[in-house]
Amino acid sequence: MTSTATAQEPKKARISATTQIILGLVIGVITGYIVSITNPDASEAIRPFAQLFIRMIQMIIAPLLFATLVAGIAGAGHFKDVGRMGLRAIIYFEVVTTLALLIGLLAVNIMQPGVGLTLPAPTGPPPITARPQSWQEIILHVFPTSVFDAMARGDVLQIVIFSMLFAIGLSMLGERGRPIVTWCEVLAETMFKVTHIIMLYAPIGVGAAIAYTIGVSGLTVLQNLAFMILSLYLALAAFYLLVLIPVMVMFRIPIVGFFKSIKEPALIAFSTTSSEAALPRAMECVEAFGVPRRIV
Repeated sequence: MTSTATAQEPKKARISATTQIILGLVIGVITGYIVSITNPDASEAIRPFAQLFIRMIQMIIAPLLFATLVAGIAGAGHFKDVGRMGLRAIIYFEVVTTLALLIGLLAVNIMQPGVGLTLPAPTGPPPITARPQSWQEIILHVFPTSVFDAMARGDVLQIVIFSMLFAIGLSMLGERGRPIVTWCEVLAETMFKVTHIIMLYAPIGVGAAIAYTIGVSGLTVLQNLAFMILSLYLALAAFYLLVLIPVMVMFRIPIVGFFKSIKEPALIAFSTTSSEAALPRAMECVEAFGVPRRIV
């Protein structure tokens, strides 16, 4: 009877990870505002907590990408599909990016954000401007001189290129390469477990990131740039309605389910202004959504 009563006990409600991140955002905004009106210099004490979260994410990106790509391509022998999949991805990227640029240009010419806006003059030494790269330099940059150097610098593109070549070479070994494939599969699972551990710190990291930004600049900078921000979000809304949602309808992707799946990594990217911070969780979310790991 005791076991029956125990089995019927209601489960304790647990705050979801997304709700925790939103709470972290709200607390961060309030904290940043208080700091900005009392002691803006105190923002520097908050900054390390935001940087710590991004650093923890960056430290797992290289092994996660390497293990996932090798296990996905070599593990199931999908290296023959890489070229076809890559071509489709490039065509999709170019078409959608062109449409995004057209929508952005249209929004800028209609709303003219920034007209009449006066920004404070920069202080300190002049910023260093990077010179434009030639096409030869761009091509050479794609291939790393050392994979360890690429991993140390967090150069995602170079890591991806090496991982794909490594996976294709591993597939050519057949059964002799199976131990390494198994090792990569275990490494990928381990990295996802590490991601879960790091995500426990996400609400603090997200809150610290937004608190530092507001603590340094205050809410007035948002008020001054409100029309520019409004223009951006109107253009993004048009991009979603005119491009992304029709694409999802065309390929029969559940729209509501998709946005529910990506809301957590989207919040992380928004609050930390870093796509790298959202990458590991995004990979998990799209796989849970139903995307095969080899596509992920």
